[in-house]
Amino acid sequence: MSGVPALSLTDAEGLAFRLFGISGAATALPSERDQNVRLTTGSGDRFVLKLANAAERLEVLEAENAALRHVSALAVTPQLIPTLQGAAIAQHDGHFVRLITAVHGTTLGATPYHTPALRHDIGRALGALDAQLASFEHPAFHRHFHWDLAHAGNVVRDLLPLLDRHPLRAQVEGFAALHDALVVPLLPSFRRSIIHADANDYNLLVDGATQRVTGIVDFGDMVHSHTVNDVAIAMAYVVLHADDPLAAAAEVVAGYHAAHPLTEAEISALWPLLCMRLCVSICLAAMQQAARPDDTYLGISQGPIARTLPALAAIHPRFAQYTFRHACGL
Repeated sequence: MSGVPALSLTDAEGLAFRLFGISGAATALPSERDQNVRLTTGSGDRFVLKLANAAERLEVLEAENAALRHVSALAVTPQLIPTLQGAAIAQHDGHFVRLITAVHGTTLGATPYHTPALRHDIGRALGALDAQLASFEHPAFHRHFHWDLAHAGNVVRDLLPLLDRHPLRAQVEGFAALHDALVVPLLPSFRRSIIHADANDYNLLVDGATQRVTGIVDFGDMVHSHTVNDVAIAMAYVVLHADDPLAAAAEVVAGYHAAHPLTEAEISALWPLLCMRLCVSICLAAMQQAARPDDTYLGISQGPIARTLPALAAIHPRFAQYTFRHACGL
């Protein structure tokens, strides 16, 4: 993708020391369109150096920083580190640069064992974040973003021709029709707020021993959207690791509802929204992989989706709806 930073790890170490006074060993972290580098100091402190895509607008990064400050009381979110001159955002070679603290934990995707308690805590942590964000506003997040689940129907319809020979095309078409029938009529009734919008299995950090969430990271996809989309996205990635995807999704719903109660309309839309997030991922991966065939990160979740989507298609949406209602105590 044009504009993606490509700083060497050695140069990243030098940049972090020059701008922020942080001396540490660098390791690369995955990112779709930016460059993230983890720095570990001699004393064991960890930071993430973030170099934004050259196309990223300054006002969006400023909005992201404002959101981080707004939710800074939550232990699961990273903290901003200013430059030596006290600035929140620096520049290097056409890219905006920031430094944040690295939150402790292992990515959900790299955590082999997921208990019901962990899934409930994922919902709780995300619900607590959305409860904080309900009072946050910033004009930069009122934007059109291709990952915004509010536009899932249009994204899938526009990109469906790319799935001409894809083995999951029939399932994607089926879920798009389900979305049109069950979600679209409810859209006017949904709450809207600024949401994280990307609680995937690499942006959720957990403690495998305690089965608790330790971090929610990467706020770069934040957008003003339907509030319910945030939990639907998290559910979509949780089910990729579950033997019983509906039960796993219900555990996330229960945790979220306890921290940030869902409306009945939102609950009734959760199942098709969950499925559409995975369909959007399939479609956008097809588009991105056509443009960047050598970028392995773009397909990181496609194997699990290919295994899971047929199982989701076998679950009756009405049964899923009432399973979620039960999880919320209705």
